[in-house]
Amino acid sequence: MVMTDKSRVEGVVEFFEVDDREEVQCARCGSSIDFEDCPDCGGDGWIESPDDDSWAWMEDNLERCGLCAGSGGWWNCMSSADYCKANPMPGREHIRFPAAA
Repeated sequence: MVMTDKSRVEGVVEFFEVDDREEVQCARCGSSIDFEDCPDCGGDGWIESPDDDSWAWMEDNLERCGLCAGSGGWWNCMSSADYCKANPMPGREHIRFPAAA
């Protein structure tokens, strides 16, 4: 397994490369992280407009999901909230605990 020095932090997720594959981990504590689809939009980020009762399912009938703000879901740290909050990696204390909205 070859881990490169290339990594980037986006929000609560750290992306890095291992053997030419992109991997992810909690940007706060370094634990495994998992993406959970939003239950309101099913991971699409969009829902049918409640004001539109037509049968045509077109882009005009869609609106951004209010629960996930169009992201389709959220990242969850696989460690407990207590562990993640108490054990940030050095310099990562400012990163919030990645948990469901």
